[in-house]
Amino acid sequence: MAAQASDDTRSLFAITVTAHERPPYYRGSLPLTYKSYAKSLLEVPIPRSRFVVATDFGSFTTVFDYGDGWENAGIAQEGKTVDLSGHVLARAKVLRNRIDNSKGSDGVDLRESHYDERGNIVFECTSYIDEQGIKRSESDVQGKKRQDFYFTWPVDLF
Repeated sequence: MAAQASDDTRSLFAITVTAHERPPYYRGSLPLTYKSYAKSLLEVPIPRSRFVVATDFGSFTTVFDYGDGWENAGIAQEGKTVDLSGHVLARAKVLRNRIDNSKGSDGVDLRESHYDERGNIVFECTSYIDEQGIKRSESDVQGKKRQDFYFTWPVDLF
């Protein structure tokens, strides 16, 4: 995904993210390095005005949808993860936005569905993503997970 003007005239920004501490559900090597692609709510981006539209981890990419107005809070409402050939690996949808009026987002609860090569669901769970965008728990687990895709999730502007 290259930086380019989007259809709504807001620029797309590529940001390289490096994490030296392992997120709880991430099983790969450290440091974890990936690219986040973001749009600005404003013509000239300033801090706390950008929201993530995609994350590229090399072998897979997740594209985020914000639904009606959630980009103003930076809380993605849906995600679709594809491999390098465009095959859908997983989808996630927010079941509940945990909003604390005194501090803003307190994270989200997601429903994840992971697919095999034929498009059959092979794993599902409900995940709690905290206010920092890190997966902290899974519940209502069904099936066997091959890989985690949603160990991080956009829950705020930056």
